Amino acid sequence: MQTATHSMNESAIIYPWWIALSIIALLMARFLYVKIKFNFKASNLLSNKLGLRDYRQLEKLSAYRVFKHIMEVNAFKNNLFVDHGKKNKLIELENILMEVLIERAEKDKFQAKEIIEKIHDEKDAFTNDERIDWLLGLNIDEKNTVLDGSSWINEETGEQEVYQGAYYSALRQIVDRLKFNKKDVFYDLGSGYGRVPFYFAINTKLDKIRGIELIERRVNECNRVRDSLDLNQVEFIRANARDWNFSDGDIFFMFNPFTNESLEYIVNKLREVAKNKPIQIISFGLCNNYMNKQLDWLTLTDTIKWKSKVYGQGVLFLESRLHSH
Repeated sequence: MQTATHSMNESAIIYPWWIALSIIALLMARFLYVKIKFNFKASNLLSNKLGLRDYRQLEKLSAYRVFKHIMEVNAFKNNLFVDHGKKNKLIELENILMEVLIERAEKDKFQAKEIIEKIHDEKDAFTNDERIDWLLGLNIDEKNTVLDGSSWINEETGEQEVYQGAYYSALRQIVDRLKFNKKDVFYDLGSGYGRVPFYFAINTKLDKIRGIELIERRVNECNRVRDSLDLNQVEFIRANARDWNFSDGDIFFMFNPFTNESLEYIVNKLREVAKNKPIQIISFGLCNNYMNKQLDWLTLTDTIKWKSKVYGQGVLFLESRLHSH
């Protein structure tokens, strides 16, 4: 009996080590599989089959195809599993592709709009925010971010001024789900560097799109890009949204634009607008928490789930129900 008991105790001690070793082996196998998979895909991008290093071959590709390859290359050059040597080659390839697009842009400055339209229509196309900004010609000059510990609130203005750009992948879904007619007036409240107004101007037939932004350098940059792309339906207004009369608006977009106090003030203004006509509100991000408390006068009509826990509920589509005919 003692021998049997001793043997059982020994097994109880040894058995967990086999589980641990098995888990480690599985994790290592998974790591190697993912690494091999991504390096194989990176190698395909770099292969001669695409002919992307040959300017004669590139001339045969549309501007959109060239830009698609740029976004694919960009995705792999930043991948943790791709070997360092391949990353350097991908950066070199990306530079070649970007040079080609820059040369074409000098001949046709409006090709950016055509490319973004096609990205929108091709639902499985990559949407790299940085590269689409580059395509638009947006120079985003923001040194401070939430991630570096910068203060959310500017003490001088009392407003939230840390820049957060809306994601083009979210905007693509929002445009497809939004109900509107071309006469609706669209407002982006806290428009930053204009990603939302530009995307809506290119991918909808809205006649009037307005961005309200407090920071002067952002408004100046937006106006420069708007003029370069001939997007005359877009207007950028330098103002605090608290102080601006946006009662002509029909659709309002908000992506983490305000302090809690300002958000409450502006939502109250929107409520006053809604007493005179039906309006729609698109809320994305942290402001959703407050907008969910407004369902006494708003109806939630649609949502887009978002992968980030920070933006837990993703996008909320809300319609007012205060207006009486």
